[in-house]
Amino acid sequence: MTEKKPLNLKAPASITLPSSKNSHIPWRVLIVDDDADVHAVSRLILSKVVFKHRAI
Repeated sequence: MTEKKPLNLKAPASITLPSSKNSHIPWRVLIVDDDADVHAVSRLILSKVVFKHRAI
């Protein structure tokens, strides 16, 4: 029988923020749809979204 190790759910002691050189690069999002309106609305909705200090 193998010994099970307890699951460590503690947060890391330090959190690494993205470097300033990458913070201006927006995330890339793939919208898979053949309708141009879906792409237009997605671009409109996501234009102001920020995730982990980077634009979408």
